Amino acid sequence: MFCNTAAAIDSSVKSNTTTMPNTECLLNWAQTFYPSLFSPALQEVQFSDLYTYRYYPNTNSYVGASSADNHVYYQGPTVRVVRAIFTR
Repeated sequence: MFCNTAAAIDSSVKSNTTTMPNTECLLNWAQTFYPSLFSPALQEVQFSDLYTYRYYPNTNSYVGASSADNHVYYQGPTVRVVRAIFTR
């Protein structure tokens, strides 16, 4: 759902949900709907231990997900510590 919604608004976002990992889909959704937090769009997905994340240099922000606890984490210029922003 997130990927199809983001793709409908921003054609640069991939919409093929059959091959896109859920985390990448979520990151695309976040950058589409919150460009003031995640800019520039379409940054490369990175991996570190249990985390899949993106770094957005224009906003000095990180957002990613942990495979250990399925939480989404954010760190930005005004949030100096990594915080869980979504859990399922």
